[in-house]
Amino acid sequence: MFEAPLEDYDVAELTRFDRPLARGRAAFGDGFAVVVPVRAVDGDAVAPDHEAAVLARLAEEAFVEGADVVYAPVDAGAANRHEALGWTRNPI
Repeated sequence: MFEAPLEDYDVAELTRFDRPLARGRAAFGDGFAVVVPVRAVDGDAVAPDHEAAVLARLAEEAFVEGADVVYAPVDAGAANRHEALGWTRNPI
């Protein structure tokens, strides 16, 4: 797992033997963070265990940055996967 803190957001990337597999980003606000959907680097569907690893790393970084709440806007299919990982659904 690699992380790159950039000016406006952080990037986390999961690699296997120097081959990127999945990547996600998080932006931070005052007491909150927003995580964009994790994507497979090769363009295929992201593997559930790869998604979980990247989300865990981004959530950990959000905690370190002082976020009390982490938002992850996703479609309905991804919401089910996120709930299985311990996220809470908050329909808008």
